[in-house]
Amino acid sequence: MIPKWLRLVRSNPTKYEKEILQSSPVCSSENVINLLRPRFIERLEEEMITVLLNSRNQVIGMVSCGVGSVSSISLRIGDIFRVACAAGANGIILSHNHPSGDSTPSGADDIFTRKVKEAGEILGINLIDHVIIAGSESYSYLDRGKI
Repeated sequence: MIPKWLRLVRSNPTKYEKEILQSSPVCSSENVINLLRPRFIERLEEEMITVLLNSRNQVIGMVSCGVGSVSSISLRIGDIFRVACAAGANGIILSHNHPSGDSTPSGADDIFTRKVKEAGEILGINLIDHVIIAGSESYSYLDRGKI
C-alpha cells in the first residue's frame, strides 16, 4: 500500500499529462518540460517535483518534494528517495523552477544534483535528468552532458 504522502501532483491531469502517465516512456527532457511547465509558469517560489519512473522509463507518479522561497529551496536527499523507494521507482527525474526567469543552474543546484546522483547509485535508483524550468527557458543536465 502506498502511503498518503505519496500522491500525484495533480488530481485532475490534463490530456497531455494523461498521455504521459498512461505508459509513454519519457524519451527526452522536452517531455518533462511540456509536462511540468504549466505547473511552474505562475509559481512565485521554487518547487521541486520528482517524476518517478519504472524500468521502461514510464511515469508511475509525480510528487512535490518541497517548496522554498523565491530564490532557493531546502531539501533533504532522503525525502526524494523515500518517495522513490515507496513507489518502487527504478529511476527519477528531478525538476524545479526558477521564478527569476533564468534557467541557469546555481552552484547549489549542481551540488544537489551530484549528491542525488551519488545517492541514487547506492540505492539502485537512477537519476535520469534534472530539469530546471524558468518561464520560456529550460535547462537539462542530461542534455548538457552533466549527468
